[in-house]
Amino acid sequence: MSEDRLESALLVPVPEAEPSVRRHRLRHDSIALRGVPAHITVLYPFVPPDGITDETAESVREVLAPFRAFSFRLSRLERFPEGALYLAPDPAEPFVRLTGAFGARFPDYRPYGGIHAEVIPHLTVAHDPDAPLAELADIRDHLPITCRAREIWLMCEDADHRWRSRSTFPLVDGV
Repeated sequence: MSEDRLESALLVPVPEAEPSVRRHRLRHDSIALRGVPAHITVLYPFVPPDGITDETAESVREVLAPFRAFSFRLSRLERFPEGALYLAPDPAEPFVRLTGAFGARFPDYRPYGGIHAEVIPHLTVAHDPDAPLAELADIRDHLPITCRAREIWLMCEDADHRWRSRSTFPLVDGV
């Protein structure tokens, strides 16, 4: 009998989007049911929880040192070719740069396990490819959503497959 390997991720929580997407995420995105808030992924998968050390946290702080808090908007509901529905951040570039910086520092942990050639920052609303767009259309009534990336969370999966925030790394407000 093999034991599942627990996972972790670095993400930007997006609390401003929760009122608009929470109900849909709970229905169509199983990770929401396991404790992951509305977010934009910075790096997944990341170091397995049992391998995270003080040095790992220090490395995360070092990667984040040149980055500042930034504003963005969620203004478009889009669908990936494989069917997942998501909100696209504008601008996307700060998220791409964050992912690139973490990928350079942690080359063993490629974004999404390396299955996608391009990093497309997104806030997943529904993983279910059969989720009817008409059911999710009310999200458009709340757009655009003005947001601010203030911190990065290191979230870890526990033995019950629930996800919890293990560490928070603030992004300093820029000048």
